[in-house]
Amino acid sequence: MVTERQRTVCRTLPFCHLRIRGVRRPLSPYQRLVKRCPEHPSTIGEHLRKRRIELGLEQKQVADILEVHRGSIQNWERNKGEPLPVRIPGIIRLLGYIPFSSGHAFPERLAFYRKCAGLTQEELATRAGFGRDLVERWENGGSQPKASNLPKVEECLEGAIETLDLVGLVGRIQLRRTC
Repeated sequence: MVTERQRTVCRTLPFCHLRIRGVRRPLSPYQRLVKRCPEHPSTIGEHLRKRRIELGLEQKQVADILEVHRGSIQNWERNKGEPLPVRIPGIIRLLGYIPFSSGHAFPERLAFYRKCAGLTQEELATRAGFGRDLVERWENGGSQPKASNLPKVEECLEGAIETLDLVGLVGRIQLRRTC
């Protein structure tokens, strides 16, 4: 049942002469987006966001290019997660450069080339004929590979990078430099 007060309020609303005023934002949504773009990106998500804005693409368009869900792009740009190794080659192609550095020590270089090739530790170990724990120890610095194992690893990494057409960006695999 409707009370007398409710009827009165309902009748007066359409005839109210009040105006709601607010400050208009001086920047458009796109300009605000560009303003929040990192000048010197440090994570893969920040690199993706900067490149997406430079190209004038929406997250959905980038997701279609990388063949992932739009939510993945949102999470990566917000640094809520990192892309799977299999997605890294596509990201490198979209960016036009490698968003992380290789380092000088053997474990850092091995992880760098493995990520560029889009391989997990287990996939690299399987392709090279080793156990996953061995590749994990190499990347963690727990042990050094035998000289006879390095050519197998390099061959697997070079093959993966050539297949992904990233040779121009990654360059020649150099694992034997300090081992």
